[in-house]
Amino acid sequence: VSGAEIPEQSKVNTHLLRYEVIARERPAGMEPPVDEETLVELARWGMRAQWALGDGDIPQDMEWAHDGQQLWFLQARPVTRLPHRSFDALASLPVIWSNANLKEVVAGLPTALSWSIIQDAVRDLLFTPLQAVGYDIPEGMPILRRFRGRAYFDLSALQWAYHDCFGYPPGQLNRELGGNQPEIPVPPGNPMKGAEGRRRQRRQLRTLLALRGIGRRLAKAHDEALARVAAFRERPLGDIDDAQLRTLLEEWRSYGTPHTHLFQLANSDAGVWLKFGRDLLTWLDPEGGEALLGRLLAAGGGMPSADALHGLHALATVADADPETRAWLQALRESEPGMTGGSRWQDLPPHSALRAALASYLQKYGHRALNETELANPRWHEAPGTLLRELARLLGTPGSEASGRAQAQRAQAQREVGRLPWWSRPLVRAVAARARRGMARRETGKSLVIAALEPLRRIALEAGQRLVLSLIHISEPTRPY
Repeated sequence: VSGAEIPEQSKVNTHLLRYEVIARERPAGMEPPVDEETLVELARWGMRAQWALGDGDIPQDMEWAHDGQQLWFLQARPVTRLPHRSFDALASLPVIWSNANLKEVVAGLPTALSWSIIQDAVRDLLFTPLQAVGYDIPEGMPILRRFRGRAYFDLSALQWAYHDCFGYPPGQLNRELGGNQPEIPVPPGNPMKGAEGRRRQRRQLRTLLALRGIGRRLAKAHDEALARVAAFRERPLGDIDDAQLRTLLEEWRSYGTPHTHLFQLANSDAGVWLKFGRDLLTWLDPEGGEALLGRLLAAGGGMPSADALHGLHALATVADADPETRAWLQALRESEPGMTGGSRWQDLPPHSALRAALASYLQKYGHRALNETELANPRWHEAPGTLLRELARLLGTPGSEASGRAQAQRAQAQREVGRLPWWSRPLVRAVAARARRGMARRETGKSLVIAALEPLRRIALEAGQRLVLSLIHISEPTRPY
């Protein structure tokens, strides 16, 4: 504490729960105070203290001792003078914390379990395009944190990184993120001029090269993930010990990382063509070009979230055609207003068309959920009550009405393209088609990421059951409350 001794400084990487000692620095001639295994154990306890005492956001200054056999923790308190690491260019600027479109991905107040798991994925998500072209992100930069339980990201760092790497204007990034937010100041002049501009152009070219074949790669990964997750549902977890369960958790967290990168690359692919289409049409038609692009993108198809909705309408049509099934749904709605579980759908007779159709639907979309990044929420295949409630509401509703309106909007937009200059029409149609495919790929990427979360929920449930059983086995006088 007095500074009389120079201690060893060690770094342990905790990304994705794979604790790994990456650096040890100590004065010459000094013996290592503990071995690497103890360092990893110390890092695990440090993370537990950060979550227990700092809600996962505030690092803890811990005093500890080691008696040669085990660790002893003497005290812990919040780190009060931790510097905010960021880009050098932002040193004199305030940090702009924003939730922009993050609130759509991490809605509401995430539980500690969900936040501890998804924060690494969100960090990877924000910087995937930059890291794909070799752009350096400052080590230890706290890009994410929670305020009053809600997730925010460092918008200042994101604006600077995309401007410095690609020449992306902060205002344009704000627009892509979907909100009116402050903009950081950037150096004057054209960022695509000079030596730095040429470097940015090369990065943009490498990004386009990284997007080659993204549709094929994404479709293959999505199909493989759904098959692997479906197989994992059938795997018993009760016959493996705690260490094996933790290893399984680490494996599934690592499994989701490349899928997160694919999702963000698909997001970038969609963004490239949407920006190109918006710029082109607003140049051709400053008054109505952006609205025209929106109509050209309608009824694109191939989007898992939209296909899931259309599939629900198809299920409602199946139920409507069978008086027995229709009466069952109506009775279930009246007897179970919440319909949270919905397991009674398997009580339908074997010959029921809805039973077979719903089983097929859950096989395809059963990994989805409401507020699906929250691991506390059951997946549809676990508790399809929400789907049954929606089915009951859709009885008698024409299922093609919404899609018909979207198709009509797009047909009208295609006719409006005919009023543009003749030379621009093929280009506008081609860019709109690429943007539609990009949006579909982005949705497929989201479905892929959500699929990789399902095994983490199941493993967490198994761990929770074991913790409950361990408390039950503790005798009454010593049971912790």
